[in-house]
Amino acid sequence: AAFLRSIGARAAPVDRLIDELAVCDAVVAAAKSGRAVITPAAIPRDRPILLVDLGVPRNIAPEVRRLPQSRLVDLGDLYGEVAPPAPRAPPGIEAAVRAANLALEQRALEPWVALLRREVERIRRTELASARPYLGDLTEAQERALDRLTRRLVGRLLDGPTERIRALSSSPEDERIRRWALELLTPDSPEP
Repeated sequence: AAFLRSIGARAAPVDRLIDELAVCDAVVAAAKSGRAVITPAAIPRDRPILLVDLGVPRNIAPEVRRLPQSRLVDLGDLYGEVAPPAPRAPPGIEAAVRAANLALEQRALEPWVALLRREVERIRRTELASARPYLGDLTEAQERALDRLTRRLVGRLLDGPTERIRALSSSPEDERIRRWALELLTPDSPEP
């Protein structure tokens, strides 16, 4: 009742229906009557009126629809306004959309993967440089072998985690895991 008052409306019992129809601009009927309680004879002829019938069975006689001054909306009209579900896309289209979404998700990860690899490469070079005084004089072949060994070691350590991060789906749970893993693995550097 408070809501009705707040919008300038009021509820009325069925026995006062004729009196209310004489003064209202709109009616929402939702009575448990089992029959039509508003007939064409009850509709005022001197002005337009909107009637919304939410009753099951109907509270407003369907013949009211033919009166020129009335606009009747019932559940059939309301359900008719609901758009039918979109037809399902062919399986090939759905698969292509999934593949495109996955490619976009993976592309969005690449700046973080590249940042991680650049930072790890920087650390690898710094550590090699700090270890050089303890390694003595190395031949050019030994330098190349040491460089190759440390690059491969770093690559192997990063390949598994980065591939697992790339393989995560876009579900909320996997997205949470991805963000946590990137936060854990990404060095303290500005975002890419």
